[in-house]
Amino acid sequence: MPSDEQAPETTLMREDQVQPTLPNKIAVTANPETAEGWMKLAVKYYAGHDYERAMAAINKAKNLGASGVQYAMIHGSILTEYAITQGGRRKSLLHEALALFERASSQLQYPEKAWADYNIGNALSALGSYTAAIERYEAALAARPPARLAAQVWKNRGTAYYHLDNHEEEFASYQNALALNPHLWEASTSWAVTENHLGNYAHAKELYLTALKVYPELTERYPGQIYGLALACWKLGELALSYHYVNQMLAVRPNDEASLALKRQLLSSLWRKDDQYITDALLFFRMWLLDDPTDMFVRRELYLLYRAQADKQPTIDIS
Repeated sequence: MPSDEQAPETTLMREDQVQPTLPNKIAVTANPETAEGWMKLAVKYYAGHDYERAMAAINKAKNLGASGVQYAMIHGSILTEYAITQGGRRKSLLHEALALFERASSQLQYPEKAWADYNIGNALSALGSYTAAIERYEAALAARPPARLAAQVWKNRGTAYYHLDNHEEEFASYQNALALNPHLWEASTSWAVTENHLGNYAHAKELYLTALKVYPELTERYPGQIYGLALACWKLGELALSYHYVNQMLAVRPNDEASLALKRQLLSSLWRKDDQYITDALLFFRMWLLDDPTDMFVRRELYLLYRAQADKQPTIDIS
């Protein structure tokens, strides 16, 4: 059964970019007249994870003559996040982002340059150049950046080592990230992904629950992590709890094949142990049979379910 997904790398801007301290007279409007106004609007969309609108806004700023370090960092961050959310399929966007970050980096000195190193690392990681990415992450860390940035650097360093199959460095990175920022849910879920892979399901469950506690929106924003939690619970034999979480996942992604397969496995066991699941199982397997009428396993389950349901009907004494 497929495992869950790694938490995303997050490209960061400095606080003065994410929340620009511009005078009220150039406050964000829906249709700015200046490059600076479009840059600020792009940052607003970026902060709201609306990368398509952010792309359109930063290109408007570019057409109006936007330039300089701040523009390069903002445009590069938007390109990187957009490419990552698209599964890294558009490599050209990542190479464009790298060029922008390198241009900004050449004009910066440490410690400010740490932001560029970090973002270059993210673009390299998205391109699959994990060793090169780690070098840039470590350059960023050597500059002793603010705790918020340092925690994110450690987390993404861990993800790079995950791809290099070096779990010792990976786990050490996540530990450092969480020591700096206990609310960094991405570090908890990324660590949990690997623990699931390694069969350490109890620790994986603990990490997922920690992430869910500090970031309740995890279910809606990143439901793949909830599948990972359901998987860990299933492996631990906690079938009812696994069923609860897999239903949360399917409420957001109803066509997710791995979650549907897990729910099928769970219901096949649960209805045999507890009559209260018979109704759920009947409905689920009926729907499954509509999609695949040739599935003999489901046909057998339905036959047994109908028999179990019939056996529950009270007999009428007419003597």
